[in-house]
Amino acid sequence: MITSKLAKEYNIPYIRKTYEELYFVPSLKKNLNLKLLVNIINLLSLNLLSLKIPQNAKTNNYFIGIGYNGIMDDKAIEYGLKVIDDENCIVEAVINPLHNTRKNSEFKEFMLSQNKELKDKILRLGYDITTYKNE
Repeated sequence: MITSKLAKEYNIPYIRKTYEELYFVPSLKKNLNLKLLVNIINLLSLNLLSLKIPQNAKTNNYFIGIGYNGIMDDKAIEYGLKVIDDENCIVEAVINPLHNTRKNSEFKEFMLSQNKELKDKILRLGYDITTYKNE
């Protein structure tokens, strides 16, 4: 896989693995949204590509943010974390927070980064919260 070759060539220690468990949030509005269907196709395609990453590569274990891209909220993150059975793993939840935006969905994602209730739920599920700057 080209990502692995470039990581080795440029001495990049970690590769982003875009493997996301398929899950559904109990919301009729979200589950009937056409974006979800497109996102599921993207998710399955990226999951197949993730299988090509060498087993010895340093990666995150799971990814959250593809299935509900564009319709992400606190429930999407919470339910994405709940389907992961692995207790000792790295999960990357990707939100696209834009504070100054005209799109309401992007502002909602910004507000996720400020959501104290979501932070509490994540911690109660047994996860630590870090950023790329923590490394």
